[in-house]
Amino acid sequence: MIDAFITFYFIVLLLLLLYLKKGKKDFFHVIPFFILFSMAEVPYLYFIAHNPQELHPKVIYHLDDFSFAFFQHVMYKLIFAIVCIFTMAFFEPKGKLFGVSSIGVGMKVVKFKYASYFFIALTILMFALFLHKVGGFFFLISNMDNKTLVVQGTAMYRNIFFISAMLSIGYYITYLSLKKIKLKNYLFLFFISVFFFAMLASYGERKNPLLLLVFLVLMWNYKIKNINVFSVKNLLLLFFLVFFASLAPILRVDGALDYYMSDPGSLIPDALPYMGELFKRFSDIDISLFIFPYFDSINKLWFGSTFMDFFTGFIPSSFYEAKPPLDEGVYIYNFAQGNNVAINSPFKYMIPVGWPLSRVTAGYVHFGPVGVILYAILTGMILKYFYQVMISSKFAPLWVSFYAFMMLTGFGISNAFIFNTLTIFVLLMLFTLFIYLFEGKKNVSR
Repeated sequence: MIDAFITFYFIVLLLLLLYLKKGKKDFFHVIPFFILFSMAEVPYLYFIAHNPQELHPKVIYHLDDFSFAFFQHVMYKLIFAIVCIFTMAFFEPKGKLFGVSSIGVGMKVVKFKYASYFFIALTILMFALFLHKVGGFFFLISNMDNKTLVVQGTAMYRNIFFISAMLSIGYYITYLSLKKIKLKNYLFLFFISVFFFAMLASYGERKNPLLLLVFLVLMWNYKIKNINVFSVKNLLLLFFLVFFASLAPILRVDGALDYYMSDPGSLIPDALPYMGELFKRFSDIDISLFIFPYFDSINKLWFGSTFMDFFTGFIPSSFYEAKPPLDEGVYIYNFAQGNNVAINSPFKYMIPVGWPLSRVTAGYVHFGPVGVILYAILTGMILKYFYQVMISSKFAPLWVSFYAFMMLTGFGISNAFIFNTLTIFVLLMLFTLFIYLFEGKKNVSR
């Protein structure tokens, strides 16, 4: 029965994709891109349906009716997707779009190259400072099993070299789009892309290196040549991404690096069971199977009571000891652990772990099924707006990178998502405004 739910969900999304993609040359249009993102969790749904024991022990402990909770997950995901898709289809942003027509777009050709070189240097500098902070490269890769503790306190460095890596590639591709490309240009782009990918992957992160590759694909598609996603070459690239995601769990085991350096032949067989890790990144079912049964009455819904936590989240805990958690997922984790905490309780009294809310569950915990529909409408409007901003900017690196971030991180309307998105946006804007100083008078485009 559960398999039937999943298959129905997949078929509906596939039919919507085929119908709405018809006649559109832009494969990365916000609607097909969103549908593909929604479909990406399907393999993991089938896996969990047949292996419920792989869920978190606390989710299993609280789960009385696995089939019904699974049905709720699929049903609300489908409702959210349909409402969001049709919102994006009919919503057309009006007026001037964020004043994007000039920032970083009108530079002379050669200055795009200099901007790229500047961000390459900044990326290397910030990565070097990051390595110094964590105790060196070899210490970092030798302690992958304690990744969270090793990289603690380095978020600023990681955010900066992640943003500057994307912008360096974005400005270089923009430079290539305005000149005749030579072999050395292809090789240079390939080199910096591989180098930055390895850099972002070096501390066990999977989301950022994958996001970098998606950004590279988007920039190439919009600035150089339209990409056929289903070509053999690109399908091989997708297989590489899946395999890359499967390496992270086995490399985090204590002593894994030394073991696989001495016996590299066992790397692939050991990674195969984790091939579904990439698809797990697109699914929140592990947490939603706790949320839907837990919020089983109107009395448990939050009705916006955590919204003010976003504004107090900017205040350091040293100045505000009663500060509640910025991430609503902390409440969810504490509920699952049996810690009877009230909304807006001080963070210091809670277990400092969060189970993040998704696009769907963020609306559900506040307003129930009505919240799922409301949040789907708002999410559709936001995603469509920034897609239009990206187009209006003539695909400036700032807006292509922000669009990729919004789509691939599953942007939702929750305090944690909004805070993280604002952090990325501010960094992107500050760096781009700095490059704006190099802008020439003549407007250039593809």
